[in-house]
Amino acid sequence: MPRIVLVAEDETLSQRLVTAVIQYCGLTPRIVGNGQELLDALNEGVEPELILLDLEMPVMGGIDVLKALKIYPAEERCPIVVFTANNQESTVLEAVSLGADDFIVKPFKTNELAQRIKDLVFDISESDLKTILSSLHIQDHRLHDVRSLHKRVGADAALYPFSNQEKPMCIAIHFGQSPQTLARLGMNDLTTHISIFRKGSFGWRKVWPRSAKFAKSSSKPKAS
Repeated sequence: MPRIVLVAEDETLSQRLVTAVIQYCGLTPRIVGNGQELLDALNEGVEPELILLDLEMPVMGGIDVLKALKIYPAEERCPIVVFTANNQESTVLEAVSLGADDFIVKPFKTNELAQRIKDLVFDISESDLKTILSSLHIQDHRLHDVRSLHKRVGADAALYPFSNQEKPMCIAIHFGQSPQTLARLGMNDLTTHISIFRKGSFGWRKVWPRSAKFAKSSSKPKAS
């Protein structure tokens, strides 16, 4: 199955640049011209790994798309990066408050976009995950004091830090279970016993496993 990045962008030059960067990152671009077309694609069953969303588009802009996608809990949707033509703090903060995970100011640099994609799209093999679990021995109690982590994990799990692609990451494991014991389980079982979090521009977010995808929901996003 192709790993899709869904892009809502109406400018032809930006579409070409974004397409090239996504393909460079080893992913498959799906380009739409406005926010309504993005919602239509999700309702038709497209399951993206990441959404790149321009805030200023005809028919339906990015802010209205974010409002429509608020029906999905943060842990049940893919990451969203917004393109903004200005660096106004109010615009960025509104997008973040509505669920955006990061932003890029246009005109953007291709290497900057590639790094954002690599930071937010996460995948791991069973062998790599088991290797990481086998190496975990010391939990970091200080991570529970981090608000963006604590509200997602609660007080019932131990947090074990590790690094991946130079980004701070941690694995949440319920108390009473050891990483080494879990390393003996298969991948399907691991998805129900652990969660992986990564620190981003606006705090920590869950990157594995995603508990659901847009197309799995019985509700459909609509324009507000």
